[in-house]
Amino acid sequence: MKPGHYIDANVFVYAALSRDAKGKSARKILARIRDGTLQGYTSITTTDEIMWAVQKESGREDALLAASSMLAITKLFILPVNFEVAQKALHVYRATNLRPRDSFHVAMMRVFDIPTLISEDKDFDKIEGIKRIGLT
Repeated sequence: MKPGHYIDANVFVYAALSRDAKGKSARKILARIRDGTLQGYTSITTTDEIMWAVQKESGREDALLAASSMLAITKLFILPVNFEVAQKALHVYRATNLRPRDSFHVAMMRVFDIPTLISEDKDFDKIEGIKRIGLT
């Protein structure tokens, strides 16, 4: 797998909803993935997270638009959840204070050997072997 960064759902949510510096930074990151200057990876489960967060703040139509926009980034590698990922996610969940979905993200990163994460979620800072890069 090519070196790159795992992209957390909140990057897509900030890109869709935020007009401040974090939103601008998120949109720049996604533009870099689109043009191939940044290699990005995420999980198919990120789609669900985007839809839930955007719907809560802005409604169903915006949720559909945000999730569709993620899926339209042809240079974004969307990784599948498999049995190995699920097993690792259970281990991460048991060993940390992460929420279930974040445990799956860490498991994805470990299974697919992606040590760097772009996220605003500081809970990832406590996870050994994960380097988090914030939006600002």
